[in-house]
Amino acid sequence: MPSSSHYQISKIMNLVVKLNPSSILDVGVGFGKYGVLCREYLELGDGREEYDKFLRRIDGIEAFKNYITPLHRFIYDHIYIGDGVNPCKF
Repeated sequence: MPSSSHYQISKIMNLVVKLNPSSILDVGVGFGKYGVLCREYLELGDGREEYDKFLRRIDGIEAFKNYITPLHRFIYDHIYIGDGVNPCKF
């Protein structure tokens, strides 16, 4: 199933916003919720609202190619298909 529990979302996103990284690797992108949340809070939180000029790099690794949708392709700079140990570029 391409999802995870909702209980940890606020803790993870508080840490991401505090760290303010220039790049992120989302291992097991699943439904893409963390990619979307990272784009929203790290890219659009400053009021720029430039949906075609992202400043941060967000890559993902997903083991199941069929989970990848147009949303993933918009949110993530690159998605690698594989098990996280030996992924290949998608």
